[in-house]
Amino acid sequence: MNKTNTTTNAAGATQPAITKYNTGWLQAMIAPGMSQPKLTRALKAQGWIKMQAGLWMRPCVRVSAQDIHIEALKPFLPCAANVRIMFVTDSQWGKAVCLCGPNYPRS
Repeated sequence: MNKTNTTTNAAGATQPAITKYNTGWLQAMIAPGMSQPKLTRALKAQGWIKMQAGLWMRPCVRVSAQDIHIEALKPFLPCAANVRIMFVTDSQWGKAVCLCGPNYPRS
């Protein structure tokens, strides 16, 4: 983090820095081709954001807090489901590169 409280991502764009501490996001990847409405409702109710098919994100104050969110999802996990959850720091998220096609709507 620099003096102006901004960061520069991999594409060279400047954005506000969230924090210099160990905060981040939980990323849940659900195996493709599985219908799990019960799990989807639970993810929405618990503050997860659907990024794209099978990929959900949720803010997480610190890596040690991830266990709370993981335990809250376990009762909704279908018997034949595969959900992989990982912690992504603000720094890692800020260095991500997003590729967009020429017709992708820009805001």
